[in-house]
Amino acid sequence: MPYGMSPLDWPLGPYGYWGWGRCRRFPWLPRWWWTGVYGPVGPYWPPAASKEQETAMLEEEARLLEEGLAQIRRRLEELKAAEAKKGEVRKVELKKQVD
Repeated sequence: MPYGMSPLDWPLGPYGYWGWGRCRRFPWLPRWWWTGVYGPVGPYWPPAASKEQETAMLEEEARLLEEGLAQIRRRLEELKAAEAKKGEVRKVELKKQVD
């Protein structure tokens, strides 16, 4: 039993990872994977959309945002109407208390 290693550490060896052909921090990746030797390292970027596709996408996004804004405005009007009604009820209650 090597000094400082428990039996659970033995399969990993003294270097703390599985074998020489593996990356130390990411043992499921091959060694030197970050250099690009095994293929592109960065994310895959799909080809750019055409002008027509981009225009259609932006118009759809604008439509969805306008619908959301309309819902917010309707809710604000509901809250203002409820607050006005509540204020009228409060005025009537105060008037009854004074009389």
